[in-house]
Amino acid sequence: MSWILGVFVQNLSSAVRDRVASMHYKPIHQFDTSDLYVTAGGIKETCVFGSFAESAIDNSSGWLVVGLGIKKKGRSLRFLIA
Repeated sequence: MSWILGVFVQNLSSAVRDRVASMHYKPIHQFDTSDLYVTAGGIKETCVFGSFAESAIDNSSGWLVVGLGIKKKGRSLRFLIA
């Protein structure tokens, strides 16, 4: 199962950051600024990040999603995968 964990606080202290970091396993994606710490991990195929920036290496803005969608059709279900 994939997971996401984050905290946002004005002037995020290293003590709070370290406390939150101790709560999770090794992340696949992690974003760490002076006010925001967001991390996600689990199954690589269901933990996805995308950038809004023009450059593929610019992670200054973007989106993060975890999980797997399910589509129901009649009495059957199927997973939505790329």
